[in-house]
Amino acid sequence: MLVICRQCHSEGFARRALQDGDEIKRTADALVAEAAQILRELQGEGLIEPAPADRPPNPVAGHAFVLGGQQGYSDTSAIEQRFFEMAREQGESPGPGEEDWNPDDPADDGNPFGTPEAELTHKVDVSPYVTVKRASIRCHASQITDAGFFSTMPDDAFAMAFGTEWYIERDGSPPVRDGWLFE
Repeated sequence: MLVICRQCHSEGFARRALQDGDEIKRTADALVAEAAQILRELQGEGLIEPAPADRPPNPVAGHAFVLGGQQGYSDTSAIEQRFFEMAREQGESPGPGEEDWNPDDPADDGNPFGTPEAELTHKVDVSPYVTVKRASIRCHASQITDAGFFSTMPDDAFAMAFGTEWYIERDGSPPVRDGWLFE
């Protein structure tokens, strides 16, 4: 990963960013492990409802209490379902510094994509720069996630999609108008 990042960033910056990502991953892994232990204790005390014996069998483990692998979401307790969601979102994916981390895997941070048009104030034609924009996206392959298809779009579609920039001028007011922010 460091080799990819160093194409555009200093080694120190890249190393720190990867170390930060690794620390976040270690923290998430620890939280998933702690939650799994809590669930095992609840199961041991008979507090998981429905109990594994009272629901359809796991396709691999039968009526055993399972916290991974082939365990499904259906017919499990609400707390198990929350655990599976947490483990899926936090615990199963490798961190940026780990060898099997895949920059092509999707990322879902829950943030909306873009800004509503009602908030935009300027529309700028940047079509002369689309080849530079495309090269920039491609050289940051480690940052391309669920939007990775941008780098594989046909040239004409990419030019249409990225030939216009949209801006919000501080203290400006909509509607959108053609022009540059500094005119």
